[in-house]
Amino acid sequence: MSLISFEVKKSRSKRNVASPLPAFAEPEPDEPAPALSEAQTLSESNRLQVFLQLGRFWDAVQCATRATELDVTWADAFLTLGRSQLGLGEPELALKSMETVLQLQPELEEAQTEIAEVRVLTLQRKHPDAATKRIKVV
Repeated sequence: MSLISFEVKKSRSKRNVASPLPAFAEPEPDEPAPALSEAQTLSESNRLQVFLQLGRFWDAVQCATRATELDVTWADAFLTLGRSQLGLGEPELALKSMETVLQLQPELEEAQTEIAEVRVLTLQRKHPDAATKRIKVV
């Protein structure tokens, strides 16, 4: 690299070029994200169910992950996320998502039943020889 090209590169880096994108204020770290409106919740829920019914588990995982990020108290989104992760063959991730459901809504019987099944799958995956033995699920 010659001295001339070094000077040109150096002068270009000093320029203050305005970004074409508008600057957005970052949310405060301890500020909770706004909850979804009822219409948004219904729309996201419908999309999640369609993806699951079509067997498009990857799309369902992405949509459910987005929904759980937008509303961290939405237990149904975490349940659907767990089902989607299970559809992708990830029972450990599904278990984690479904445990979040039980933290948010411990009385949800649907989640209690499914989490017991996922725990069995997780144990069978960790201990393949245990499939023939009886395992007590806690």
